[in-house]
Amino acid sequence: MITNDKTKAVMAAVQASVPKALTGAALMVQAAAKELCPVRKDPPGGNLKGSITIEVKSDYAKIGTNVDYAPHVEYRTKAHLINVKQARVLSDGKEIFGKTVRHPGTAAQPFLRPGLDNNQAAVEKYMAEIYRAAIKAVTG
Repeated sequence: MITNDKTKAVMAAVQASVPKALTGAALMVQAAAKELCPVRKDPPGGNLKGSITIEVKSDYAKIGTNVDYAPHVEYRTKAHLINVKQARVLSDGKEIFGKTVRHPGTAAQPFLRPGLDNNQAAVEKYMAEIYRAAIKAVTG
């Protein structure tokens, strides 16, 4: 007969440490994604980089952005036509392009997925350390 079974206490301690582990891991990935995020130089940008946030729930964390063009930066855009909507012609203020422009598309500039992939080992190590500390606090 086991008289000093700490299984329930260990499970409770590990469960209680999940938010800390998820938050720390999410912050690591967020920092990496912000480092990798492209920023327009002229005119100066940074909206996409500044929009990378984390959301931690009881059993998962999300790292993402609410900027509508983020998927186009992460994955690329195909060549496409840009048509006039309200103006008579398309222009950048210096040059008139006409009523339709063939955009060549943009290359992918991944930042979110590599933010996770490049840090997976560090995230796993960090989370394991948090769980080990929770277990040790119960078992001594």
